[in-house]
Amino acid sequence: MTDRIRILATSDVHGYIYPHSYADGSSKDIGLAKIKSLVNILRDENTLVLDNGDVLEGSPLMYHHFVKTPDEVSPITRAMADLNYDYINVGNHDFNYGEEALMMHLQNVSAPCITSNFFYHGKPFGPNYVIRQVAGKKIAIFGIVTQYIPNWEKKSHIKHMRFVDAYLSAEATVKLIKRLENPDYIICLYHGGFERDLVNGRLTEDETGENEGYKILRNIRGIDVMISGHQHRTEAGKLYDTYYTQTAANGAELACIDIYPDNNTIEPRILKADIDADPDMLKLFEKDEATCQAWLDQTLGTTNVDLRVTDEFDARLHKSQVITFLNKVQQEKTGADLSSNALFLGATGFGRDITMRDLVSTYVYPNTTVVKKITGKILREYLEK
Repeated sequence: MTDRIRILATSDVHGYIYPHSYADGSSKDIGLAKIKSLVNILRDENTLVLDNGDVLEGSPLMYHHFVKTPDEVSPITRAMADLNYDYINVGNHDFNYGEEALMMHLQNVSAPCITSNFFYHGKPFGPNYVIRQVAGKKIAIFGIVTQYIPNWEKKSHIKHMRFVDAYLSAEATVKLIKRLENPDYIICLYHGGFERDLVNGRLTEDETGENEGYKILRNIRGIDVMISGHQHRTEAGKLYDTYYTQTAANGAELACIDIYPDNNTIEPRILKADIDADPDMLKLFEKDEATCQAWLDQTLGTTNVDLRVTDEFDARLHKSQVITFLNKVQQEKTGADLSSNALFLGATGFGRDITMRDLVSTYVYPNTTVVKKITGKILREYLEK
């Protein structure tokens, strides 16, 4: 149909451009280079391409960039500029490397940031909403990010920022759009997920405000499409008159929402990145990738014990050599009485020659070690939860 409106959306790309695993080099259907191939096929003059945040952190390529060349424009920023997004939202992990890193990204990504519920130096960072005419229809688009960020982020990274409740912001924005614009469609980019089961409505987590997607769908009338994120789930459907999507992480999927004004229908679907990667994008980042791979293979130290993880579920249930080692390191460096750490999905552990690749494959995210003073009662609650 000639008047079909198409929305293409990524979320939680987490710095992945190349379609392979940094742990072992195996090919994977992930990365922005594969997403670009999909976009090239699907995009036409009636298409909007959006990103829903969490792009700066998560891949070894980006960790290497921020360790070695933080004053340069990052690879993922340049990749997104090459893909030519129309609008972007920010996610909680986009604050992980600090204010300057985020601002450099937003100044060079070649797409307006429309996150409306955080303030920078006392002023709203993004517009309340934007208006686009597509296929003769008036479309209002706005972005919001989970307000839970101050609970995770270093204070120094967000010292000039203030976050407003995402739900309340969305509610006010939709009212404003309806009053001033009378659009044909309202699109919400929400970097947050669902706090309830989408089928039966039961709570699936504590209501902390981190995820308010279900609440938005249930209570705010007028949003036609909500593109969610944060939880890395594969979701596409309709609830309380609003269509919604969510995609898996690392550029494994692309959300495609087709809107047909003639018969007033909307069709959301999730497309897998099982396609050849765009060769031009791969070529564009050959040098960045080669430098990163050489850095990953450097030996940092040796051990006479094999600390590889062969069965990660068994390693969680029983005493694991690599967890024991990491806890000893944390205790030695911090002077803590007790140490705790997590074994993440896909963790490889360490060989006898410990490389940077081992480290970033076992601990993908550059989290911060902290020491907390707790009581025995709190410790017991922690262990039994």
